[in-house]
Amino acid sequence: MRRQICWVEKLEDGVKKDVRISFHNREVLWDIKRSDLPRHEQTSIPTEQDWDELEKRAENWYRRHALPFEILGLIKTERAKAI
Repeated sequence: MRRQICWVEKLEDGVKKDVRISFHNREVLWDIKRSDLPRHEQTSIPTEQDWDELEKRAENWYRRHALPFEILGLIKTERAKAI
């Protein structure tokens, strides 16, 4: 799937967090960037809240026929492994 699922959220400390998820070879790839850190200090380890948001957005995309069922299943499987 070439399309990414992306969102920006403002954290409690006022910093913006840019989250981009892509799918490649049956993997969920995370790219998480905080605006207060340089790129080389960034982490791509999602929190439980990040997984919640991804699952919510993926289900919305699936209902609108913009996301295949296989990707939705992949997200749920990868979440179960990660948590």
